[in-house]
Amino acid sequence: MGQLEMKGCTTSYYRDLVNDYISMMRIRDDLQKKIDNLGTLIEYNYNGMPNYKKNDAVDQFNKITDRMVKHLDFLGLKPVDTIKEEDDDDEL
Repeated sequence: MGQLEMKGCTTSYYRDLVNDYISMMRIRDDLQKKIDNLGTLIEYNYNGMPNYKKNDAVDQFNKITDRMVKHLDFLGLKPVDTIKEEDDDDEL
């Protein structure tokens, strides 16, 4: 929010976008837990024979992560660590 305030983007529209991003973070974290617990392949039985199928959470995780990057890009935000590094370079 600090970065948005510095840009003068303080309307409810921008706050809603930040809240959407936070929701996406929670979804991403839940998907990561699912992947950690089940792995990338899920075993199931078909007619008594073990088979494997891909864990759909992997594709969903990749999609939500890509969407989060686009969201930050749209807002023009950068990770705080990146900003600190750029500020350090500016001092040189």
